[in-house]
Amino acid sequence: MVQVHPPGPLSRPLFKSGIGSHFNNTAQMITRNDSDIQQVLDEREFVIVMFGASWCGPCKTFKPKFQIISDENSDITFVYCDVEETSSLASELEIQSVPTVVGFVSGIEEASVVGPSVDRVNELVEKIRKHANS
Repeated sequence: MVQVHPPGPLSRPLFKSGIGSHFNNTAQMITRNDSDIQQVLDEREFVIVMFGASWCGPCKTFKPKFQIISDENSDITFVYCDVEETSSLASELEIQSVPTVVGFVSGIEEASVVGPSVDRVNELVEKIRKHANS
């Protein structure tokens, strides 16, 4: 079951700040800056963001799995953000542990998964995908 966190300060389009990496639909990593991340949320209806850190062992292990999930779901945009480089964004989203994966529909947080669980992230993908079919 996807762990759904109640919408807090994120009941609006976000990513006012932050530097991360974006997995585009061909699963190539592209460095992103603040305005690019906002642009991704503005231009893409379905976005899933993984928050991790370079010092986080579970993040290092999970990041390639997140890449595989991205490869398998080209209809959704996947983004990676390092919390050390996106501390204001992570703070705004109230990210308290990493890895955390957050799903957005039209720039609004829909659900999140805390921890490196492929199954739970796949459930999140399906939850986001249901919005595409409704």
